[in-house]
Amino acid sequence: MAYTPADLRSELESHVRFETMLVELSLQFLRIPADEVDGAITQAQQRVCEALGVDVSALWQWSGDGESDVTLTHLHRPMGGPPFPQGMNAAEDFPWFLERISAGRPVVAPSPEDFPPEGARDRETLRRLGIISSVALPLAVGGAPPFGAISFNTMRERRDWPGEVLRRLDLVAQIFANALSRKRSDRALKESEERLSLAAESGELGLWSLDLAGGRLWATPKSRELFGLPADTSLTLDGVLELIHRDDRDSVLRTIDEVVRSRQVGRLEYRVRRPDGHEAWIVSRGRVRCDPAGKPAILMGVSVDVSERHRAEEISRNLGGRILAAHEEERSRLARELHDDVSQRLACFAIDVARIESQVTTASTGKALRDLRTALARLGEDIHALSHQLHPSILVDLGLVAALTAECERFALQQSIPVETELGEVPDSLSRATGLCLFRVTQEALRNVARHARAGGVRVSLRERDGGLEVRVGDDGVGFDASAPPRTARLGLVGMRERVLLLHGRVEVASAPGRGTSVAAWIPIPGERP
Repeated sequence: MAYTPADLRSELESHVRFETMLVELSLQFLRIPADEVDGAITQAQQRVCEALGVDVSALWQWSGDGESDVTLTHLHRPMGGPPFPQGMNAAEDFPWFLERISAGRPVVAPSPEDFPPEGARDRETLRRLGIISSVALPLAVGGAPPFGAISFNTMRERRDWPGEVLRRLDLVAQIFANALSRKRSDRALKESEERLSLAAESGELGLWSLDLAGGRLWATPKSRELFGLPADTSLTLDGVLELIHRDDRDSVLRTIDEVVRSRQVGRLEYRVRRPDGHEAWIVSRGRVRCDPAGKPAILMGVSVDVSERHRAEEISRNLGGRILAAHEEERSRLARELHDDVSQRLACFAIDVARIESQVTTASTGKALRDLRTALARLGEDIHALSHQLHPSILVDLGLVAALTAECERFALQQSIPVETELGEVPDSLSRATGLCLFRVTQEALRNVARHARAGGVRVSLRERDGGLEVRVGDDGVGFDASAPPRTARLGLVGMRERVLLLHGRVEVASAPGRGTSVAAWIPIPGERP
């Protein structure tokens, strides 16, 4: 067939119009919101069909878990004829089409006679729908498996599908596939956000994200409620920091810096003073999301109000504190009775024995009385030591350093284990409760050394650290596996922790078989800054 200049010019103009339409469609689908994609595809199907003289365009997508269930989602069909079903079993109605489309290969059928024998079922389905000529192209993005297909069909005449037309239609299929993939991703994101929001609301959680570059803060209504912020106010990190207790702000900023630097999940517990004056305890967890260049861009996280837990813990601490105070008072009373009453009576007994001893004439009786006087003296010493164990009066009279020094000397003398001490100065603001707690921890740690460590030496240190006071007792004994569950209840260690926690401190125990044990107790000192 010979082409005239007019035919060539018409063909060129048609080609330019179609390429221009493809550019317009591509730009259109880049700009429109995801919820407008469906309407734009139907309109684009009409434009493509009119430009190519095609009667019908149908777009199908997999609707089930497998590829056999397909749903007709977009249709341009201005002519009459048998209706297209909304849902079809592709494995039964289009087995040959489905096999090729699932493999990412197009299907080109200029006429029913062009179908191979294995496409007999497909040919019958097309005839039932009134279709004479058809081409179907897979919908896929970025090498992923196809999620659907788009077909262009004629109902009046046979149609050849030359390579140039197939190239144009393949570009159309790519545009539609990208748009639908973006819509699917957007829908999945919204569903994920809805599920996350539902879970957050159910768990009384507040979601938030911080723009690390600009300091702008986005927060869900629940997050705003946690901080007592109105729903219509813009949020910044500086604004939220103003609501955080001044003693906790540095810790919040340090944690943010650490999370950004390490890119690990961070957790922080802090106090917030809401605009209405109420104070709340908040726990926040967050992690960093980076931009395409790998630079930290957004800090995302979740917060929850734990004020009720803190109130319950405070009640428990107060009760535990009262119990310990009563316990110490009872120990003090017993210590006074032992020292002031029992010891004095024993001393009187010893004097009486000595007077009787001076009056006896037989050697055997004198020896028995001397032995009795010696036993009374030793008993008096034991009672004095027991009185000291129950209540170290030296702690009240001379302070913590003197009490620890005396306790270490007593331990070394009784257990024949040398003790090296490094006891620093104690702040003037040290409370009686803190001094007593650190003394009791040291006392219990030394008792454990005597019972279990089989140590050749012990080292006791006292120093200021991180706004508090730390006592550390270490030995070179047999040690134990600190990570293994205890075979018996370690009541001594439990008592240490309870005492220290009542004063908002912490206890750390480090040990390993054959490498000794170290027990450290740290208690914050009011007025000291870490």
